[in-house]
Amino acid sequence: ILRGGVMTSNGTTMRMFCNSVSKKNQLTIPANSTALLEGNYTSLWIQLPGSSASSMKKASLDIKGGTLKGNTYAFYDYSFGDGWDNVEYNITGGKFIGGIWSYKGYNTENPYKFLTGGTFSQNPQNYVADGYVSYFDDAAQVWKIKLEDVAQVGDVMYTSLVDAFEAAQAGDEVKMVKNMYIEATVPAPYGNKCGIKQNGEILNGQNYNLYLTTVGDQYTIMTSGGTIKNLTIASGFRAILLMYPQTDVYIDNVTSGPNVCYAINTAEQGNPDARIIATNSTFLGWCSFSLIASASFTNCKFGQGTYYTNT
Repeated sequence: ILRGGVMTSNGTTMRMFCNSVSKKNQLTIPANSTALLEGNYTSLWIQLPGSSASSMKKASLDIKGGTLKGNTYAFYDYSFGDGWDNVEYNITGGKFIGGIWSYKGYNTENPYKFLTGGTFSQNPQNYVADGYVSYFDDAAQVWKIKLEDVAQVGDVMYTSLVDAFEAAQAGDEVKMVKNMYIEATVPAPYGNKCGIKQNGEILNGQNYNLYLTTVGDQYTIMTSGGTIKNLTIASGFRAILLMYPQTDVYIDNVTSGPNVCYAINTAEQGNPDARIIATNSTFLGWCSFSLIASASFTNCKFGQGTYYTNT
């Protein structure tokens, strides 16, 4: 639906039947579309997407604009199966006036979450994609979707742990506020990348878990000094890597592993007086360090990691 226009119905305005396992039944409403689909019952009804695991009917939505308005549902789908591999819902915009209901998004143990944008007359949280959250805009009197806050520095919330560390100064405390899955996107020496680059900040995991999803010889936390505490670094090839350390690295109440190769590791030498001071922590993986003044471990445990077993 490329431009404008109005489609209305006393029942369902548009009903898409997904009948093929080879041909994709696709609806696209671009961001600049001003089209209105208005139904007395439902604006848009997707029939039998996915269908069943043995007959995975293809269906695709790409909605960035337009208005879907229904007295009962703005968007509705129905399927009697669970074969959702051929279903692609990409809803990043548009106005939805009426309810949202999706068979796979609501009625299974492994729900399909597909909303990352748009405005809604009713709270769409059941269908909001992971990493996003719905909220009510009092000024506009509609529900909207935004990236979820994951970290805090002082009174400021951040939707990215990388952004939080870029904003923090040495000595500032960066608090995690949820379990996090991150990718290695920050440039590091040797042509590698890391998930977090620490330069004297305090990382307080607040007993949450941190997972690095990037495979290969990448670093979950690359540090030149600072404090890491109250955190489980659950995955990553090198969980904690000291790179050109300038100050001591303090580690307290941290579990490094099990899905890591190196629980703690050093690379290039920095300040020769820099130390590793670890307390009350568990290291499940290789511990290899050199080119520092000393390493002390108080009330710590050591064990084998599972990186090579799992990969």
